[in-house]
Amino acid sequence: MLLIGGTAQQLIDWPDALVEELVRRKYRVIRIDNRDVGLSTHFTAYGPPQYEAIAQAVSQGKSAPLPYTLTDMANDTVGLLDALGIQSVHLVGASMGGMIAQLVVLDHPEYVNSLTLFATDSGKPGLPKVAKPDVFAALPAQPSGEDIEEFVEYQVKLSLALTSPNHPVDETDIRNQWLRSVKRAYDPVGLARQASVAYLCGVDSAPYRWQNLEKIHVPVIALHGADDPIVPVESSQDIANKISEAELIIITDLGHELPAYLAPVFANAISLAVSRAKT
Repeated sequence: MLLIGGTAQQLIDWPDALVEELVRRKYRVIRIDNRDVGLSTHFTAYGPPQYEAIAQAVSQGKSAPLPYTLTDMANDTVGLLDALGIQSVHLVGASMGGMIAQLVVLDHPEYVNSLTLFATDSGKPGLPKVAKPDVFAALPAQPSGEDIEEFVEYQVKLSLALTSPNHPVDETDIRNQWLRSVKRAYDPVGLARQASVAYLCGVDSAPYRWQNLEKIHVPVIALHGADDPIVPVESSQDIANKISEAELIIITDLGHELPAYLAPVFANAISLAVSRAKT
């Protein structure tokens, strides 16, 4: 079982409770760092995203100057499986990781036995790029990243904005998670590059993903929080509608997050997809 994280998510950011629950259920769990996060390759030579050049390229219908794409990251996933000698997996993707997972199963279907998608974009035309932009209006300006404490405090505020207002959140736990992450790997410019890739390549790949969802013929569970302020819940509804072997699970009082206390719920969703796989 391979877990692909979302933007800025290191492999250690998957809730320990979820990983432990999956291991308890006898799954061999593999977690990865995507490009520009954690201990994976950092594309430092490219510097920070060139936002003006990116905006100009997008306005002219040209390819944005980015160091890599979501397709590259999907190929990374397949390359890792080849390096480990693994012929196929049950694939789990969260947010950006869900878009990468879609590209893996579309371009390399032989590697995927089942697919579980958490809060991910389907590529459907007309859906808002941000589900609830007003939620982020009160956030301070993103810091430069030169001050680690300032960076952590900003990320804590952003993480809190991503949670549902209808369930309690322990701010200390969120802060400790970010402190653990920056201790392992600190590259705010790399996070900015990855975020640019996630957004722009998510938009660029949207027509391809959406037009080909019906070609996915493995069991799929699309799980989404009803209070997700980033990815519209309609995306997961769309995935469930377009893929014949897909089922939708909407969790009330859940935002764009993977809280540890819901580990059994997430594990049940993954196990449901696995139980329906032919392999």
